[in-house]
Amino acid sequence: MISAPNRHRQLNGNSRSWLFVLILSLAFASCDLFKKLPDDSNKPPKEDDLGEIQPPTRVDPETGELIPVTVLVEKMDTVKWKELSTDRFPPITSIGDDQLPDPLTGDLPGLPTVTGAGPKVALMLPFMTDRFNAASPSFFETSKWAIHYYCGVKLAAEDLEKEGISLHIDVFDSKASEDEVSQLLNTDSRLAKADLIIGPYRSSNVRMVAEVGKRNEIPIVSPYSAATGIADENPYYIQVNPSLKAHCTAITRQVRERYETEQVVLVVRNKPEELSRLAFFQEANREFFTHNDTARFQQYIVSDNSADFNSIDVTPYLQSDQKVVFVVPSWENESFIYSLLRKIKLAKSDLSDVVVYGMPRWMDYEQIMDYDLYEDLNVHVSSSFFADDLEENVKNFNRRYFDAYGELPQEEAFIGYEVLRYFVHQIMREGDRFLERLDSKDEKNLYTTYQFRKVVDMPMVSDDFRRRFGRLENEYVHILEFRDFHFQIAAD
Repeated sequence: MISAPNRHRQLNGNSRSWLFVLILSLAFASCDLFKKLPDDSNKPPKEDDLGEIQPPTRVDPETGELIPVTVLVEKMDTVKWKELSTDRFPPITSIGDDQLPDPLTGDLPGLPTVTGAGPKVALMLPFMTDRFNAASPSFFETSKWAIHYYCGVKLAAEDLEKEGISLHIDVFDSKASEDEVSQLLNTDSRLAKADLIIGPYRSSNVRMVAEVGKRNEIPIVSPYSAATGIADENPYYIQVNPSLKAHCTAITRQVRERYETEQVVLVVRNKPEELSRLAFFQEANREFFTHNDTARFQQYIVSDNSADFNSIDVTPYLQSDQKVVFVVPSWENESFIYSLLRKIKLAKSDLSDVVVYGMPRWMDYEQIMDYDLYEDLNVHVSSSFFADDLEENVKNFNRRYFDAYGELPQEEAFIGYEVLRYFVHQIMREGDRFLERLDSKDEKNLYTTYQFRKVVDMPMVSDDFRRRFGRLENEYVHILEFRDFHFQIAAD
């Protein structure tokens, strides 16, 4: 079983209490780690609590790729909590040294080890147990992220055991530290003996683990890093989160399936990181070229650096006789997006209808409270995550998670659940050659479709299949549209 060192939904008081207790359990070996809360907390989630929110993203400064971000060190998440029954959760009166995480192995104490016939899995997450203060009701946001992921893994392990697949899972606390990860890789033999390593989070840590995986021929599953260039020419590296290029390609394909090239306008600020993204769209558009049509998308580069971006003028791009599609691969400056959308709305009133395509971060914006803008401009965004709470299997997962932990599952719980199930199934079905066959069949799950493809950085010819590609990447990206005042799968 397990030996252990956001699109985030709203947390209620009971769930915040649960998270605090779970942190205590992780740090001090409570035996109640996966027990249910008292019955008064075990209520079905309200339907309006199941909203979809995209996690924050940023640009990797080295690669220019879109990367989801979670605050790792600086920011603290203050959690309000209430007292739980002392009969159910007795107070901690003393702490022995043997209960603290082992500084070398990163083990979290108190979780049983059960070996079986399934693959040996190593899970490396930033629990940040070294920064937990039992005297304070506050803990790092990253700890909460890691716990949700871990709980999703726990549910997946239970399902796999019901199928007759008994796993051995070693869980390590990366502590979001390069030094910690390096020490684990150099001192803990369990990592070298694993059949599969899942994690860690930070790109710098992923790079170190991927190199060890390549050297020891251990598949490394990176569930979050979307940056390219982390593990080039490494056929043991599997990227679950689609890259920025995959997002741009998905948007381009839908746009070209619906509109002509001359209807499309790419809009970016005059910033190097944004200008570089234009090539992704122009390149993806080439697959739609014909002998008589090799036109490129129009490009509107905004040089206005004022606070209100008042000089934005989209009027020259609007047409009176057909719809215009604005594709905006920009997300760093919310004020820019807000100003651009306002300008488009004002300009279009006398001319053509419009559609606007944006990026995942747009779903997290706080300044754009006038969602009439999204509705009126028919805003679409790309997203690596979408769990439809109206689907029966998603409802069942929500109920099961809530019953187990008194909390609605966050995005991380879905990903942790599906990643473990998928890759264990692949290993059990295909054995040592599962990497070679990972791209042979796509598989839909609770939050996405796993559509892994071999990425060839440099053409290679070899009898060894592992030398014929550089890495594996999931290329599936949802296109969502804002309709009826919420984001949903774009209509055909």
